[in-house]
Amino acid sequence: MYGMFGTFRPSPRQLLRGAALGAVLLSQTGCPDYSVTRLSDMETFYQEDGNLTVEFLWVMDNSGTMSEEQEVVVAGLGVFVDVLESFGADWQIGVTTTDVTSGGGLIQSGILTPLGADVEAAFASALEVGKAGSIEEAGLEAMRLATSEPLLSGDNAGFIRDGAGLSVVIVSDEDDQSPLAISEYEAHLAALKGAQAARVSVVVGDLPAGCATSYAAADAGERYRTISTDTGGHSDTICRRDFTPTMKALALNGLGLTDTFNLAVVPEVGSIRVTVDGVRVYQRPENGWSYDPGANAIIFDGYAIPGPGSQVVVEYYAWRGTELQTDTATQ
Repeated sequence: MYGMFGTFRPSPRQLLRGAALGAVLLSQTGCPDYSVTRLSDMETFYQEDGNLTVEFLWVMDNSGTMSEEQEVVVAGLGVFVDVLESFGADWQIGVTTTDVTSGGGLIQSGILTPLGADVEAAFASALEVGKAGSIEEAGLEAMRLATSEPLLSGDNAGFIRDGAGLSVVIVSDEDDQSPLAISEYEAHLAALKGAQAARVSVVVGDLPAGCATSYAAADAGERYRTISTDTGGHSDTICRRDFTPTMKALALNGLGLTDTFNLAVVPEVGSIRVTVDGVRVYQRPENGWSYDPGANAIIFDGYAIPGPGSQVVVEYYAWRGTELQTDTATQ
């Protein structure tokens, strides 16, 4: 450097001091001594083993106030049959009514199987039980009669098979008026099929005061919902217009399976990655999975529903509001 007094030559001490100051500035403004990483969550689930050999006993309310409800149920039967077929289930279906005043528990229209012609149409015809039945609806008693002697070795012979599960589905707009205590009906099921091999699912009025819409009304189905809870069945409201989700849930419950896996942490939806038995499953409304924010759950559809015993792995980044999630770790 040249100036009016000649060349400037820094001393060795000044050179060392400048080098030290440069190192300090670099540590403050250059590359940090830590890294920023995003840590993902991973949850592992296992589908139940289920039982793909099952009898479905449908007990349909045939009292005078059930015409609209019967029509809505029948309109959704395609989904029920589709789920059974997607798993290749070995099923039988029998239909009876809540009227036990005469011929109670008799399976109407015969026993339906996958080998029958036009199963969906035959099922729909069997469920159209009319509305001339007793106003004292007794769905649990009808269930007991249908699965007891003399009907078991008589008109209903062949319906109950060794090794098959039993799924009872009761549809009614009134609560149960059967003569026995709920515990006695539960004991009957346990004696018939063994522990946890029989479930009672119900499509009835909501608790605590029932439900009413422009197309349906129902009293609270307290007894029905109690036995459904006790036996691990599916409970749903009868006051709905679209029975598609109900039918799907009833079929899966009867097989001992589920399509819904609840997450422990709210995810960033775009980060979710799902595999079933190590195979990637993609987010799509049909034959894939979707995310339900209300339930914080992954819900599978169609052929993507995990089969018995499958391993489901869900990976995602935890949601942190609108800010990007970062976790810092000093190295």
